[in-house]
Amino acid sequence: MQNNVIIRLNSPKSRVSFERGKFFDMHNLLVKKGIEGEELVKPIIKEFSDIMKEGIVQFSYQNNVPIGLLLRFLQDLDKIYLDPRKFLDFEVNSILIDVNKEFQKDKPGFTTNRKITIELGSKKGCAKVILPEEGNVSHLFSLDCSEWSEDFSRYRDILYSIHPTITEISELVEFMKKVI
Repeated sequence: MQNNVIIRLNSPKSRVSFERGKFFDMHNLLVKKGIEGEELVKPIIKEFSDIMKEGIVQFSYQNNVPIGLLLRFLQDLDKIYLDPRKFLDFEVNSILIDVNKEFQKDKPGFTTNRKITIELGSKKGCAKVILPEEGNVSHLFSLDCSEWSEDFSRYRDILYSIHPTITEISELVEFMKKVI
């Protein structure tokens, strides 16, 4: 077990965290260390992971987004073993997959629009695609992964310069190339 793992899970029925080998249960006012803490957090993480897997698979069917990397991450989370090196390679040094809802400012009431953001960072630059449920797709590029500009040809150039060795990352790159 790595001592630097921090996991926080909040749900209507539990609020727990596992930080640096210590288990904290806020609802039951319980603190456990070491192996005892790991054994208490594992079933909670397993339940959370199973719910997430089901939701991710359903999301993938609806939006045709590759989910292999997310499923692999959740399998490792079940074991409380998270090593970022397993999800990155020589070509890709950062990955962000964000599924979110935002309120529509130009529509009445509490109308929301789901959006998917996928960002890949490499030594050659970064590419980001934002896919809203309604509206236009945005293709962004950045040389430093912090200052983004919308330019489809530079976005595409960065993606075509990335040749990952990990299958799940290749799926994401191919998906991002096809999104127009």
